[in-house]
Amino acid sequence: MVAMRFFGITTFRTLAVSSVLMGLSAQTLAGYVANIVDAPIIGPAPFNYGNVLRDVSPLNAVGKVWRGRDEAYLWTFPTSKVSLHRNDAVPGSGILEYVSSDANALAGTYQAGRARARYPSNVYRNHAVRWQGTAASMVDLHPFGFAESVCEGAAFIPTFGLQIGGWADTSTTVPYRPRAMYWEGTSTVANNLHPSTASYSRILGVSATNREQIGLAGILGYMHAIKWSGSAASFVDLHPSGSFYTASWARASAFGQQVGTASYYYFEVEYRHATKWNGTAASMTSLNPSIALSSEAFDTNHTQQVGYFVQPYGNPHAIVWNGSSTSYTDLHLALPAGGNYTHSYATAISNSTGVISGYAKDIYGTQHAVLWYPVQGPMDGSETGIYSHCGTSLNLSFRGD
Repeated sequence: MVAMRFFGITTFRTLAVSSVLMGLSAQTLAGYVANIVDAPIIGPAPFNYGNVLRDVSPLNAVGKVWRGRDEAYLWTFPTSKVSLHRNDAVPGSGILEYVSSDANALAGTYQAGRARARYPSNVYRNHAVRWQGTAASMVDLHPFGFAESVCEGAAFIPTFGLQIGGWADTSTTVPYRPRAMYWEGTSTVANNLHPSTASYSRILGVSATNREQIGLAGILGYMHAIKWSGSAASFVDLHPSGSFYTASWARASAFGQQVGTASYYYFEVEYRHATKWNGTAASMTSLNPSIALSSEAFDTNHTQQVGYFVQPYGNPHAIVWNGSSTSYTDLHLALPAGGNYTHSYATAISNSTGVISGYAKDIYGTQHAVLWYPVQGPMDGSETGIYSHCGTSLNLSFRGD
């Protein structure tokens, strides 16, 4: 499940792969080859820590790696893996050091996420930050007057340049009241996109295909999926009136299609359904497979959507949909054999190539960074795929492609 701090069949054939990204193991199944692309951890890692991929571009990937703490990480293909974590703070900022970090998004040569700052008397606060390929390049984007902030999504749009979305909060305790924030270009000044009629709001994603921001807002006491077009007044409520869903939130957008999650309660148990929209509340459609108790969608390239689903008595499995609840592939089945993976999540999909990023968890609770590559052609030994030469060159893209 996505943590929100203020809220609570097909025949498969395997295919040998001669060239594997970063020299690591791979397995092909269901039309995808899955590569484990872990950076070394400093451990042992606590349960539910390790390597997590959140975003990928033609040359890079970003996420976090456990190095005795969470550190934002940059993968540069084919072999480089570098920490983006910066310990020292800008003199005069009042910050003693940054104790952890996480990279959530890529946009051209930029990366965006959060760094946890330590103030005197051991007061800790999350700060929205961006990087440009190195730890030393980190820029603190934290807006004045707020207690905490985080960058959640980013994109580079030729007409508008660098676009970063996230949120800032005046409180670090309940009740949380985050405000949707939007940074344009290399400016450190945040634009407040909080709707005047909402009690809270967050931007969770930024579209690379148009000037659209995606997220959520508190409307009449309920969480509603929202989209913006660069201003607070431009917000559109995507939650359908009269629906049995009590809450919804949007995570990503591409070519006019938005994806996210809608939830409801049954006998005090929450169930989540992956959903998609085409710009209006009335267009909302559930992607939840009939065999699944719950599911969530994290990204779309308009043709396909990715996330996870959970079957009765099962664990979350990474999934890719082809536009409907009946057309999907269980990506967990493509993970390398012998890895003892119990959980998996698909976090992103390329707009142009269909490459999928995410992570898997093993029986020891250690997380592993995963890239799934689509296989092209019939799986009879004659197929091709963008994975086939990924040891020397890589044709990857995501969100900014």
